[in-house]
Amino acid sequence: MTGRDWLLILGTGLTLHLVPACSHRVHLVPESNLLNLPAPQTREIQTGAPLAAEGSPYHPHSPFADRVKDAQFERAHYAAAQRREPTPRSDFLSSLPVTPPEAASVEPRPTAPSGPKVTPPPPEDPPLVTALRCYLDHRPDEGQTWLARFEPPAQDLLRGLLVLAAHLAEAKGSQDPTAVLAQLRDLQAPLQPLVPLEIRKMCFCKWIQKYGDYDPLPGRHAFRPGEWVQVYVELENFTSEKHGPVYLTRLAHSLEILDEHGQVAWRQDLSPRDPDRSLTPRRDYFNNYRFRIPEGIPPGPYTLCIRVKDLPTGRSARGTLDFRVATAAVRGS
Repeated sequence: MTGRDWLLILGTGLTLHLVPACSHRVHLVPESNLLNLPAPQTREIQTGAPLAAEGSPYHPHSPFADRVKDAQFERAHYAAAQRREPTPRSDFLSSLPVTPPEAASVEPRPTAPSGPKVTPPPPEDPPLVTALRCYLDHRPDEGQTWLARFEPPAQDLLRGLLVLAAHLAEAKGSQDPTAVLAQLRDLQAPLQPLVPLEIRKMCFCKWIQKYGDYDPLPGRHAFRPGEWVQVYVELENFTSEKHGPVYLTRLAHSLEILDEHGQVAWRQDLSPRDPDRSLTPRRDYFNNYRFRIPEGIPPGPYTLCIRVKDLPTGRSARGTLDFRVATAAVRGS
């Protein structure tokens, strides 16, 4: 026998030696058959092939057959796992947005410019704010310099307001209300030239004594030709100018009677009187206009129109009153 034959016999003996003890059947291969055994062929185990398939070169009870079974099982399990459908995600996971890789890329941050940071200068305060600071710092002359940028009528008003604001800031709410009220009254003088002249009240009267003291006529009173008429007029926002030790109020007046068609039936211009003089500024002003209903004026509805002009400023105001003129026969009855 050759060496190859001896190796086959030795391998067969070792195989029989490894058969488990629980096996009760031993298959002996005649020596003549051992020499004619075909060489084992390499076979690819197909996925899903039965374990211990027929034609296996190893006996079913051989330990090599068990290893073949294990290899077949592992390959079949791996192939089934490859064919298995992916497990669907739960509703919560499927609701989460999926960001594509290109969208999730982080943009590079811009690099800060090198060098020291330059802070822009604060904006310049308006002249009025600067003037207020001057009055708060007890520098009224410098504050007046800033107020000079405004129109002359507004300068006095702003000066009074800033002085009052500075006093209130220093007093912190404990300033005497009487002094505050006096300062507010002093502010009326620069304010009056800035607002329109206004006739506050106007009515026909039986008699007139003084400001706010009068007796008005009934609304349906009918005048007769030649009858005396008294008209009470209160005026607001007039000018009371200081001239030396006194204050002057200068006004011009005109009266018109208009018929029902708006035509002038009678007119009287009152030349400027001597200025009204007072030792303190006028805060209230009234006038008593007295005139006669023109003789021969036809009976009917009329309108009295009074115009007042403030001479220092040129402002004017106009007020009207409706009335009726009766016949002379009615007057004598």
